[in-house]
Amino acid sequence: LDTVQDIVGIRDEKGVKFVLKFLHRLCAGDKNPAQALIRDQPGFASIDFANVIIQFLMSAYKNTDDVSLELVSHAFRTLRNFMQGNVVNQRAVVERKFTDPVNYIFGMEVKATGGLSISERQLFQLKTGAVTSLLVLLESTSEDNRKLADQVYIELHIKQIHYNINYYYELSRMEQD
Repeated sequence: LDTVQDIVGIRDEKGVKFVLKFLHRLCAGDKNPAQALIRDQPGFASIDFANVIIQFLMSAYKNTDDVSLELVSHAFRTLRNFMQGNVVNQRAVVERKFTDPVNYIFGMEVKATGGLSISERQLFQLKTGAVTSLLVLLESTSEDNRKLADQVYIELHIKQIHYNINYYYELSRMEQD
């Protein structure tokens, strides 16, 4: 919460949740003109909320006791809406090192989450939020986005993601039996 508190001046989880939900709704819809407002607001006091959200995701894993999983889920949803159908915003998210928190999430295991009390289901939800955000990030087929996809591919821990996909696939198969 420190990043959001420092930049936006919000001091509690409820306030951060409100801001994330507001930004999420502001960006709803493919190629929505309001998506650009998350990056830059006209006027004298512009805040790069995309960067704030990514910094929040990165700090969330360093201070797991201070952050709720619900806020992390809201942050992913907000970023997905921010990126949807907007190559400029997709590029901005990659430039702000979005792959760092994604890699961290895919490296997490239930028994090795440090001070974070997390269930298998909650961890699955975090990883689902991360992979869904990656899919939105890479949805465009433009030439610019292909270059972006190459950059993301280099930055991601692909073996870890592949391991997770197989793990959850096998887990779902066992639950069906």
